[in-house]
Amino acid sequence: MDKLMNTTTERAPALGLTTPLTFGKYQGLTVESVAKFDPAYLLWIKQNVTRLEWADDALAYAKKAWSRDYRQKMDRQNAWAWGFGRDARDARDRQTMKRLRIEIEENARHRRQHD
Repeated sequence: MDKLMNTTTERAPALGLTTPLTFGKYQGLTVESVAKFDPAYLLWIKQNVTRLEWADDALAYAKKAWSRDYRQKMDRQNAWAWGFGRDARDARDRQTMKRLRIEIEENARHRRQHD
């Protein structure tokens, strides 16, 4: 029992910028890689995995990614609030409708060829 208790309270080695994660959904990827596409996951690790030590370079890089991610989210929210997002959404919807029309036409053409 003491051995089990000892392993759960032991601190893991410091998590560096190029250290691969040994747990979770991004197991095997480095902090640097994860920060590029999901910095919120690193924030979750920082807040919830208390036994994990962070190397200074990894922590600084993750904080930079968090602030960049936060700024981008706020920019998107502000764009919607000021009405700029509506134009982007409308353009996306037009593109989607165009792709659907093309797909329907291609399917109809394909059916006519095989009938």
